[in-house]
Amino acid sequence: MKTFYKKIAKTVLVFTVLVTVAAGGLSFGAVNAFAEDGTVPDEMNGIPGIYELNTVNEDGNPSATETVEEEPTGENQGGEDPSEEDPVDPPARVLNPGWQLIDGIWYYGNDDGTAKTGWLWYKNGWYYLMPEDGAMKTSWALVNEKWYYMDKNGKMLTGWIKPGRFWYYLSSSGAMDTGWIKYKNQWYFLDYVNGDMKTGWEVVDGIWYYFNDPNGDMRTGWMQSGNTWYYLTSWGLSYTGLAPWYENYYYVKEGVYDPTYNGKAKVSGLSREFSVVNGKVAGGVVPPSEQLSQAARAILNQTGWDIYKAYRWCIVNWTVYSVGGDYGTAYYADYGFRKRTGNCFVMAAMFTTLARELGFEAYQMAGYVGSSPHSWVEIRNKSDGKFYVCDPDFESERGNSGWCLYYGQKGTWMYNSYYRMHN
Repeated sequence: MKTFYKKIAKTVLVFTVLVTVAAGGLSFGAVNAFAEDGTVPDEMNGIPGIYELNTVNEDGNPSATETVEEEPTGENQGGEDPSEEDPVDPPARVLNPGWQLIDGIWYYGNDDGTAKTGWLWYKNGWYYLMPEDGAMKTSWALVNEKWYYMDKNGKMLTGWIKPGRFWYYLSSSGAMDTGWIKYKNQWYFLDYVNGDMKTGWEVVDGIWYYFNDPNGDMRTGWMQSGNTWYYLTSWGLSYTGLAPWYENYYYVKEGVYDPTYNGKAKVSGLSREFSVVNGKVAGGVVPPSEQLSQAARAILNQTGWDIYKAYRWCIVNWTVYSVGGDYGTAYYADYGFRKRTGNCFVMAAMFTTLARELGFEAYQMAGYVGSSPHSWVEIRNKSDGKFYVCDPDFESERGNSGWCLYYGQKGTWMYNSYYRMHN
């Protein structure tokens, strides 16, 4: 005699020998399995339900029936794993209009309850809300292939920022700038890819430049690094020729001073060639200081050795002077004394030289008025010890007095990014 178990699901009648999946859960039809010892077979073990125990004679006819209930084991022994079911999207977040802090993240609700995304103008500032969920962005954000930076409150920044080790410049639109930028009449270089401001030596488009550390403004003029002297122009270490230094000129090759050079060389802007011995112009280009002093004394003899009359003598008809750059006070003064014409650099150099001959402490200044290069004079008043601005070119061009002004004085020019020129 053999025994078999017939499993009957709790919620259905006895069906055929099939397992069916009903909506919302599992339900079983009749399942037949045989066992020699009358126990629940292994393949049926652990499946909860009610079983009919049937005893079958050798001729195949049933002889007895017993009902047995199998308790759940806590294991999912059949059907699909619920953890593998397709996730159900949570219902859309409903927001009140305006800013809301949810789980430490700021959102901005539209009037219809949805989250605002993209750019938001709020109380004189721009904010960026992530397109996928409206979360307010802080720190760097890449929007339409441009980088922007938001402060800890989410407000977009502009201008110079230093969020870590490096400085960056954000334009008025907030987008990060790269490459060359001019800021307050100084040139800076920002990495073409990362946008970080460069300092020290840097190769840009195949040319060496030097950017002052830590400010990052491009260096021009003479600079010593180690035992080597460099002469930097607006085009970096690219100049070959004669560069001014006090009362002489020195030979530089691609911006590097060469004390071994002997031969002929030119000054930028001049057609005349000069003889160079051991890297220095033989005899000098600029007249020696004594010769310049003699020329100054001759002019002072005409003006009665009066400082104001000397200033008036330097107000000449303005002409474009072809030689640009900081070639030193003596160079420009010599030109003016001989030609009695020139630009602002020539006029300022002449007055500086005459004032020094009269015993005044005077300095020729180079800088900018707006974005235009300009030169004027700082002179110390012997009576009160203060420095004043004297600008013969201002008087030449504007017709207003340029005598003994002070910086920021109403009705005068606004000078910026200035420094004292060498002699």
